[in-house]
Amino acid sequence: MKIEKASDKLLHVQSDIFFDKPKGFIGNPHIDLFAVKYPPYNLYPSVSMCIRDDKRVKYECGYIMDTSKFDEVIHELINWMIDHENGITEYEKFENHEIFPDYVECSRWER
Repeated sequence: MKIEKASDKLLHVQSDIFFDKPKGFIGNPHIDLFAVKYPPYNLYPSVSMCIRDDKRVKYECGYIMDTSKFDEVIHELINWMIDHENGITEYEKFENHEIFPDYVECSRWER
């Protein structure tokens, strides 16, 4: 897992993900998380996550939340990434877009 502060406002976390049936990936699949706690223009804090390979993004999901929930959500998402880095993920969950966690205190989008 690699954690870096890309700027004074942007956090980037990257970790590997291992699937039971890694089909359709070029190189090693991994998870990228980008988080902005204090975005410009008074927008809500947000987190964007994607599963990608060496060439392209395969699946993307995002969360929007109140500033008060930001640290808690980031903590939970990084723990989720650690779990997937240290285990085997069912490829079927990825295919069915059921891989990213849901949080009651967040609005979620995906594509």
